[in-house]
Amino acid sequence: MTAAAQRSGVAPNRLSRFIKTYVGAEYEGGSWTFSDERRRDVLVLSDGEFHEITVTNYNEAAKAGAFYEAAQRAMQPPANVELLAPFRGKGVTDENGRHFPFETNMNELLRLSARDEPSFEDTYQIHPS
Repeated sequence: MTAAAQRSGVAPNRLSRFIKTYVGAEYEGGSWTFSDERRRDVLVLSDGEFHEITVTNYNEAAKAGAFYEAAQRAMQPPANVELLAPFRGKGVTDENGRHFPFETNMNELLRLSARDEPSFEDTYQIHPS
């Protein structure tokens, strides 16, 4: 925490107070745990389409982000479909309970990459508490 605070140019106690207040972090037994339940807008590649959805917590957003990154790396020459293996049969659930399975078909991903759509980074947004 001290190193992160120094890199950010703030006092460690101020950074600690900030993450406790706004991110739901708790410090116990010498380590931090995070329970960030803020909603987030994310981009998901599912069923041959781009879907901009809202998920209910950090964990769902992190899964969507990890898949998006793996899909981008898998499509770089030479294509490596094995990077998608950990995501087969998995997906994320939006705030309405709808499940979006990750698109792991390389042909569909390549087709989607040719479209002019926003990136994950352009879509990602954290909603205020």
